Amino acid sequence: MRHAAFIVGTSLIASALCSGCTPHEQALRASATALKQNDYDQAIILANDAMEEKLTSQEAAEALYLRGRAFEERPASSQGQLESNLQAARNSYVEALRHSPSKRLNTYIHASLGKVAFFQDDFGTASQQLWLAYGELDNPELKAASLYYMGKAQQRSGQFQDADQTFANVSQRFADTQWAKKAAASRGIRAFYVQLGVYINPKSADTVIKTMQQRGIQPARATDSQGRYLLKAGPFGSYAQAKQARQRLQDLFQDAFVTP
Repeated sequence: MRHAAFIVGTSLIASALCSGCTPHEQALRASATALKQNDYDQAIILANDAMEEKLTSQEAAEALYLRGRAFEERPASSQGQLESNLQAARNSYVEALRHSPSKRLNTYIHASLGKVAFFQDDFGTASQQLWLAYGELDNPELKAASLYYMGKAQQRSGQFQDADQTFANVSQRFADTQWAKKAAASRGIRAFYVQLGVYINPKSADTVIKTMQQRGIQPARATDSQGRYLLKAGPFGSYAQAKQARQRLQDLFQDAFVTP
């Protein structure tokens, strides 16, 4: 189980280290390499090893950032483990900010913290942290992603007009990108749904619909580009209402999620 997210690079740390580095600097470099290779547990171990050494404040910030990234990107086999990973990542980022990171690393930490907060449904913190990062990011892809997720955070907080303006800014400033397309599709939304499942067989979809009707819920049915049947509960006027509905339905639909 993974959460969809934009990825903030580690090259600023790896490239800053050299072949003649001290042991703790080598540990930082090795942690960054493990992260790039998707060896998340090893990246965490190496970042922890580095933090056991006598580090400068900036080196400690680097180690904490790498540990946060590894927790954030580590696959989870359950919702509980995913939530644990996200909280561990958040704790690492918050601590990293206390260690006087370099200006560039500070920007990446704010972006990563905002991203994690978004997937924790802490939309106020997400907007704040992504905004702090946005003006300093030098990568157009990351700037576009940050602005898009600010819009999503506003939308899920019920700030629909602000969200539409933010999405319009994404489309204008980052035209012809995936984020512009996502932003265009997100504009004008005023309701939320719980996607219950995707079915190939219409009889399976009908069986689920009958079960939902017995619970007093009339699911909406649609088809995707592949002809599959999508079942959704809703509409709900707020993200919080949709989230509550998802929690009530989790005994039947463990993989249900709120959309958009």
